[in-house]
Amino acid sequence: GPVGRTFTRFATSSLGVRDRGAGALDLCYVACGRFDGYWEIDQSPWDVAAGGLLVEEAGGRMSNFRAGPFDIFGGETVASNGKIHDQILAVLAMPGGIPKRYRPPMRRR
Repeated sequence: GPVGRTFTRFATSSLGVRDRGAGALDLCYVACGRFDGYWEIDQSPWDVAAGGLLVEEAGGRMSNFRAGPFDIFGGETVASNGKIHDQILAVLAMPGGIPKRYRPPMRRR
């Protein structure tokens, strides 16, 4: 499917890809410099809120898949050290990848 295709594109165009299965931890790894970038879809707000803040406070960059503002309720997370953010977005935008609206955003309560 589209997520698998996108994962493969990252694997072939980078020095390595890891999926630890814990978004909050992966965002902390971006914030501290252990990871250069991170992308995920369909995460809950509690999985990305604190980590996203840490990335931004450490000087990194957060956005949705189209370089728009990061929204913890939006369902799209892109995090980076800031240096490779545009490259991550370019891979996500390739034809046949993840659709522009993979799923509706979560409702704010």
